[in-house]
Amino acid sequence: MITNKQRLTSQKKIIMDYLASVDTHPSAEIIYQAVKRKLPQISLGTVYRNLKQLKKSGQVIHIPYRGTTYFDANLKLHHHFICLNCGRIIDFWSSTQNLNNVIGKQTDIGKIESYKLIFYGKCHKCFSEEE
Repeated sequence: MITNKQRLTSQKKIIMDYLASVDTHPSAEIIYQAVKRKLPQISLGTVYRNLKQLKKSGQVIHIPYRGTTYFDANLKLHHHFICLNCGRIIDFWSSTQNLNNVIGKQTDIGKIESYKLIFYGKCHKCFSEEE
């Protein structure tokens, strides 16, 4: 959520609109190229600054992988699968409600409020191409 201290600037709105319109997980550079079509004067630094604010306010998820950060505006509970071959990031929907109970019973760390899981492997396309 955008707080009173955070204004919904036209740049931030266009960045959020773009992220909401895709089901991929674009990097800041890809977001910049897409947003630049609507706002030719925007700079890459402005995109980075807005993404940092959106991440801090919990409006986007960031997924670091191989030195690049990818972004996701889908805030529904889901996980990610990253293909080690092509680098594609795929949303992974799974019922993990029991995971909190299992971990909570097996550890003495306290109550888990949230978690993120990232699975790594080869996507169906890359796996099929090897066979």
